[in-house]
Amino acid sequence: MKIAFSLSPSPKAQSAFDKIEFDLKKLDVVFFVFNPYVDVPEIPEDYDAVVSLGGDGTFLRSAPYAVKLKVPILGFNLGSLGFLTEAGIDDYKSVLERLIKGDYQIKERMLLECSVERDGRSVFSSFALNEAVAHRGSGTKILHLSFYIDGTYAGSYKADGLIAATPTGSTAYSLAAGGPIVSPETECVILTAVAPHTLSARPLALPSDKIVKICETSSSHMSLSLDGHLYYELLPNDNVFVKKRSEGLKFVSLGKDFYGAVREKLGWT
Repeated sequence: MKIAFSLSPSPKAQSAFDKIEFDLKKLDVVFFVFNPYVDVPEIPEDYDAVVSLGGDGTFLRSAPYAVKLKVPILGFNLGSLGFLTEAGIDDYKSVLERLIKGDYQIKERMLLECSVERDGRSVFSSFALNEAVAHRGSGTKILHLSFYIDGTYAGSYKADGLIAATPTGSTAYSLAAGGPIVSPETECVILTAVAPHTLSARPLALPSDKIVKICETSSSHMSLSLDGHLYYELLPNDNVFVKKRSEGLKFVSLGKDFYGAVREKLGWT
């Protein structure tokens, strides 16, 4: 088996991999190691899986490589939250053995396809696992955001930004902005305003086949960020389009209970 290991830049991740490397050689696993915060690696196409060592941020930066290779991704949690990671590093031996034997389920996680249209042509396109956020970036002025659903005007907000999240991303930025928690098995697009200047703004959940258009109507500075690490500077009159990507992310599931994880991470009794 061939596995690409994505390591957080923390010493803890390198220390964990040093232990794993010894067992990989005994298991006759071919491996490739990279730092997704710095490297832009060309992983050979014959690799079988991507394994992330770090927190949710490392997992998010590793996911595009799994999507490109069309292989499953597994995350070991070394961070504080770990909503995306499936296993703790202390269990790495048994988890890797299960991965090698194929003793796991693959659950496809929905991705968002995000594009920017300028003067009638596309100038940017990428995808996100957690969320796409139209926000004021380094600007200080409030945004006047209008959004459309399948071409029909749906509403406007004066706010610091607007989040379009997947169910996977519902426990991330969207949750912090007041959005709902949605099971990752559900398919929908969640719209949540960031610091809206109105008490009537509420999150909106849309069917996953809808296309959302977001535009800024006051010529204030606006940026687009995907999963908190990919940024694109927008110009006045740019339109942001968000929709479900046709292909999702192959997520290695070892039986972790989503609701139990929510209860533990959020301190519910």
